[in-house]
Amino acid sequence: KEGATDSDWVSSRPLTSATPDTCAKNTQGNCFLAGFLKSDDKVQKSWALYFSKFIDAYKAKGIDMWGVTVQNEPLATTCLWPAMGYTADMQANFVARYLGPLLRKNHPEVKIMVHDDDTDSLLTFAGEILKDAEAAQFIDGVGYHWYASMGGVYENGPVQPLVEALSSQLAGKHIGWLAQRLIEKLAKTIPSIGGGTYVNTIYQQLQKQSKDKFILGTEATNGAFLGQGKFFGPSPGNWGYGYSYSHNILWSLLNNAAGWTDWNLMLDARGGPNGWGNFLMPTTSFEDKDSFIQQPQFFHLAHFAKYVKPGSKRIQLDIVCGARHVEYCQGVAFLTPDAVAVVVLTNDRITGSPLAEIPLLGNAMVPRLARGEKAELAWTLRCRGSEVSGVLPWKGIQTIIMPCGEEAAQQ
Repeated sequence: KEGATDSDWVSSRPLTSATPDTCAKNTQGNCFLAGFLKSDDKVQKSWALYFSKFIDAYKAKGIDMWGVTVQNEPLATTCLWPAMGYTADMQANFVARYLGPLLRKNHPEVKIMVHDDDTDSLLTFAGEILKDAEAAQFIDGVGYHWYASMGGVYENGPVQPLVEALSSQLAGKHIGWLAQRLIEKLAKTIPSIGGGTYVNTIYQQLQKQSKDKFILGTEATNGAFLGQGKFFGPSPGNWGYGYSYSHNILWSLLNNAAGWTDWNLMLDARGGPNGWGNFLMPTTSFEDKDSFIQQPQFFHLAHFAKYVKPGSKRIQLDIVCGARHVEYCQGVAFLTPDAVAVVVLTNDRITGSPLAEIPLLGNAMVPRLARGEKAELAWTLRCRGSEVSGVLPWKGIQTIIMPCGEEAAQQ
């Protein structure tokens, strides 16, 4: 049972103590856990057929799949767990010649998504695939992950090398040796960050091809900072992790994502099961056969998932909140199919990231968009004759539901 949760294999290779050198040490330079799909025609056809049979098997059990991604994290061959790499050209070829034609024939209702990796590679990977007309005809959407945001710290910006981003934040400030070491350690683990604005860039590229195409957040989880102490693995009751979720969801939706997906809605108290020791923060913790615990990020997720109904359209939200900086006034608004406005407002700062706790520099390391007013904010919302006012406390998130009228629903 090697590879099973709680096995000797996992215990001997705990990722809780992983460092940027763990991969090389585990494999002695031979990355046996990762590779590429052979270009041989028979192999490519066989892999596409596997997708189709997988869908068939679930359908036989009464479970219908609405979509698939071509490969999880095709650019993240870490040597810490099994992976399969693709270049943009390789993935485009597989979709155009094998997967696309077969799924359109056998499962025309199933959506095909490419990329399924971090935002920092959206332009160079997803964007290039979409330029391939032969592949694009079979592509319904693009999936992306949140990890390049560093737990929601870097939202709505371009890709930057991590060291460059931190240097710009710390310009003119004295950096101690301990802080410098932590920065260098982080940079080895996550060399580049950001790319949130590229969600909208790819959305626009998709829309030019078809109004039915979409971009979707396909994976996010807290506790995924390998080798970063308490920021790797479960952290029960951590409200900072809650805000990391809502902050990232808000900016994903502002950049026209069609939705946002939690990687693990329920895990055990250890953050598993996981055959490779990659124990993470659960949104809901299974305790025993009679009980479970809903963690703070569950309730932050609920502000969106419970009230922004399928078929809702994002609408313009012009905010004037009286904060010291306009970046502290954050919210997103939707109009539901039944002409009800749903507005989510936040007033908090990111703490669920190792950047926020670098000695003496934590606040300076976090860009203004991930900080807050540290005071309550008064707000007033107006929509087609309806008006609602309230106060948003510091470290708060509120969802306001208000009528918006048939006239707005038609626009």
